[in-house]
Amino acid sequence: MSCKPKSGESFESWFDRQGFENFTGGELASYFKRTRNTYPPKYMWTRFLPTMQIVQKVRTHFGKPVTISSSYRSPAYNAGVGGAKFSQHKEFRAADIQVKGVSPKRVRDYLLSLRRDGEFKGGVGRYNTFTHIDTRGTNATWG
Repeated sequence: MSCKPKSGESFESWFDRQGFENFTGGELASYFKRTRNTYPPKYMWTRFLPTMQIVQKVRTHFGKPVTISSSYRSPAYNAGVGGAKFSQHKEFRAADIQVKGVSPKRVRDYLLSLRRDGEFKGGVGRYNTFTHIDTRGTNATWG
């Protein structure tokens, strides 16, 4: 991976250089474009890489498409959608994901196994239609 953004580089180009097998910068940017959100500030971009490494492991493990329904949220957008005051989405360390044909409980259980195995430290939350993953550096579990 080539972490640092180049001068004048778009988010999409930077993300594509990171070499994720199943995800593109355009795919992630479509979330920023279709909502009343903004792109994350450039200084935050590298914060998302540890989360994406775990999301890629989820994709590889289940062998099925993964949709990222939420990643970075600007403070205003986070407030507008009722996000938590200290949401990791505002720090660009979180993703809400759905794995095609796999229940959020199964995804959560797999994420918890990765965390137990020391693959990451962060939050894992299960909701009715998606699973939350973040790499905040301390463990938290809900749902």
